[in-house]
Order: sequence, then structure tokens, then C-alpha cells
Amino acid sequence: MRATMALAALTTAAALVLAGCGSAPDRHAAAKASASARPSASASRAKPASPSPAPTRSGGPRSLLAVSEAPIELSETQQPPADAVVAYWTRYGTAVSTRDLPGSGLAEVVTSKTGVAGTGKLVDALAAKNQRYRGKLVVNIRSVGMGGDTATVDACIDQSRSRLTDANGNKVAEPGKQNILPIAHTLVHEHGHWLIDRIQQGGFTC
Repeated sequence: MRATMALAALTTAAALVLAGCGSAPDRHAAAKASASARPSASASRAKPASPSPAPTRSGGPRSLLAVSEAPIELSETQQPPADAVVAYWTRYGTAVSTRDLPGSGLAEVVTSKTGVAGTGKLVDALAAKNQRYRGKLVVNIRSVGMGGDTATVDACIDQSRSRLTDANGNKVAEPGKQNILPIAHTLVHEHGHWLIDRIQQGGFTC
């Protein structure tokens, strides 16, 4: 994989980033079918946009790719899966900006069957060219569908302020970079936590 590939293409493989591509398994269909979108104000709370802290885990490396969440009103039931999606992108940003996959803690927010092999290949490619991502990503949650122990979170990932840089911090061209990506996240609830089980691009518009 070329490290100079646009982050857009890499996130297209947020299906690549996480190892599972294709349509979601039948056991996740309930999450899609569940009424989602934004609940009424009486049953929801507004969460202000705020940058995710760095480092993203105790003792972890300091990310050069900050991640923030755009404001959205969600119910208390919907908020934890949405937070898990933001946590995933925060740790992904740490991995591709520091090239320290173990230190990023990304493996802690995905299911064991999913793993982080795709991200590992990207991190290795970046390290080989002494390149890294810098700047900012914004996670715009569009809807959260609940289905028992599964959830589906649709989000628009704004990477217009991210950039690929070389060893001197100079910007590296990313031909065909797509600034905003529609990403569908399927999550499962395991051991008391919401974990990313599948990521797919498309299926809705931003």
C-alpha cells in the first residue's frame, strides 16, 4: 500500500483499515432497521463539539491528528455507541500520525475478529517513507440505530483539514483526496463496552 495514497482511499478501506469488508452479517440487520436519526429534544441531550484529548490513552503517544465531534442531540442510549465511534477515529488518528499502532490503543476499541491488520499495514507503509498524517478530523454523527446488542452509527468524516506530511513536515500531494467521507459503523456490545465490528463507506450521503 502506498503511504502517499489519499486518506480518503485509506478510509474507503476503513473497510481496509478494519479487516471486514462487504455487507454486514444478518445478525446486524436489526441495528440498521431500528429507528435512528436524531431523537426529539425532550428525550435527548446536546453534546458540544470538543477536541478529543491527546494522548488518547494513559501513557500513549501524543497524536498529531486531532479528532473532534460535531454537536448532535442523542439519547442516553444512543450516546455510548456514538462515543465509541469517536474513540475509534481518535485512536486511528493517533496510529497514523505517530506510527505507533500498539501505543494508540486502537485494538482496544475493535472486536477481536476484526483486528487492526489493515491499519498496521498502513502504519508500516508510512514508517517506511517517514511520512505521517497531521491536522484534524471532524466526526459528524448523522444517525445512531439501536438493535439490542448491536448498533449502527452513520457518520460523515471530514478530513479536509488533515494532510499527509514528509520527514520535514512538508505536505505530500494526495491526488483524488475526498474531503468528506460517508462511513457506516457497525458496533457490538461485548463485556460491557461498545466495539467497532465493521466499517463500510457509502450507503448514505453527507
